[in-house]
Amino acid sequence: MSNLSQKDFEKQFGKLIESIRTQANVFPRDSTEKRIARVKRARVDKLYFAATYFPHYIQLDETLPGVQQLRKGLAEFEIDWVQAGFAAHHAEFFELTQLINKFIILAAYRESAKDTLLGKIDVLHKLCCEAAWFIPVIAYSKDHAETKVIPIKLEIENNERLKNDFGDLKGTIKWELNEFITSNGRKVQGFGMDMALRGQENFGHRPDWILLNDIEDPTQTFNHGLCMQDVDRIKQDKLKSVNSPKWGGMYLCNYISKQSITHELMTGENTAHFIKKIYRAKVPNTNSTQQERDIAAACRKAGFNDYMKSAWEYRHPTLRLLQEEKDDPELFDSEMMMHPKDKKNKKFKDTDFKFFTESEIQGKDIVAWTFIDPSAKEATDYKSIITLGMPTAGDTFQLYCLAASIRQESVDWLMEETYRHYELFHPKVIGVEMISFAVLLEREYNRLMKKKGKPLPIHKVEKVANKEAKIEAQVPIIRNGIVKFNPKQGDQATLIRQFKGFPDTNPVVKGGVGDDGPDAFAECMKLIDDFPYGALVQYKSVQKRQAAFAQGAY
Repeated sequence: MSNLSQKDFEKQFGKLIESIRTQANVFPRDSTEKRIARVKRARVDKLYFAATYFPHYIQLDETLPGVQQLRKGLAEFEIDWVQAGFAAHHAEFFELTQLINKFIILAAYRESAKDTLLGKIDVLHKLCCEAAWFIPVIAYSKDHAETKVIPIKLEIENNERLKNDFGDLKGTIKWELNEFITSNGRKVQGFGMDMALRGQENFGHRPDWILLNDIEDPTQTFNHGLCMQDVDRIKQDKLKSVNSPKWGGMYLCNYISKQSITHELMTGENTAHFIKKIYRAKVPNTNSTQQERDIAAACRKAGFNDYMKSAWEYRHPTLRLLQEEKDDPELFDSEMMMHPKDKKNKKFKDTDFKFFTESEIQGKDIVAWTFIDPSAKEATDYKSIITLGMPTAGDTFQLYCLAASIRQESVDWLMEETYRHYELFHPKVIGVEMISFAVLLEREYNRLMKKKGKPLPIHKVEKVANKEAKIEAQVPIIRNGIVKFNPKQGDQATLIRQFKGFPDTNPVVKGGVGDDGPDAFAECMKLIDDFPYGALVQYKSVQKRQAAFAQGAY
């Protein structure tokens, strides 16, 4: 029996019912031939099924000829679904549902349409095409599972277009909010995680498509013991309840925290046989099409890097995504890029970082050190310049991060940015990592010094320590406040973000936050050990410079 009152039902689902009835009506001037053609294509083309029968969910580019044909109820036309408005990964979503005797973990960014396409439309496709006998929909509670089942039931009751082509699927045996059996004998039922699925049947048919959707309660504090209990429930109960000759299952989720059921299923013991898919909001821009080249040009014009693009341009335009990332990079990393946070085991915590304002060091004598990591390994890696400074007066050993430049830029940018750091801070020494880049860097820096007419105190660093070890060694230095940061200056916010993301095993080209800034920071700390301060350098205000240069320039 449902706990949902009529008032709550109308409040929660009234608008959906109205949109189904007003948009998914029967095609005008229809015919038997058209209906047969639609059903034939819909059975094998789930993107067509989604676009044709669920216009209240699926928004497309109405100017395209193929979309106009679709809106007329036609089926025999060619269409580029991505150009029409779908994402490239939506076709892969549906392909995964065809796998037999496999359990798929599908983690995708917020508003990726996974719930619409896989939690609703794919289930309806299985009911209409008689591809599954018994579909349990599992959420963190039975009541929440009910909210996943009801929209499916409402389509069967109110979608006239679906009824016209596939017949009236409303059953007479059992027709409740949380459990129903269709007129062709197919069953959908909502279950909470604590409810046993083993032994459940639909007239002799055991579950043959298991859908886990929203199984982690966001209102509950994480408890590792309860988390592992739910993992065992999935392995020992849910996945052992199936029709063994032919079944399938999928877990729809966001991978935002390492303290989660999702993380245990992704990385835990005896999970290698699961198919694990992660979909991120940004993907590499290969510049292979005119649209990709246009996106790259627009990114450069707006001051963003051009090597990534939106995974779903129609719904999440690239420039908007990049602005969202700039506004709140940490939230974007977890919610949109599926880089799970590790609140328990992460090396650098939010409270570790101590901050300063420019007024704190205004007028003080500062000696500075600069280190440059050219990151020549991958074109998409960050080139990093870090300058640290220390007041010569005072009884305590206090360092300040005076400037950070961390960009995916050209060697020319690296040269000019090096000189800006030198002109502003006159570092005692400029360390440069020369590995695999030595000949080019030496030649470029020699050209720069000749062009500027001033020598730079370049110190070639040809051997560096293990990156992970030296970055981790900065934990006590940062945690104890030996170095203070100014997140409003240049790219120091990026530097802090990379520290907090360490260790991030995802390469930058696949959406990783990178670690080139922390790497350069660690090497700069080594310079301070190797070259103790001597001559004094008068610190100058950067206020005028901030007005004259873009972020990261001085």
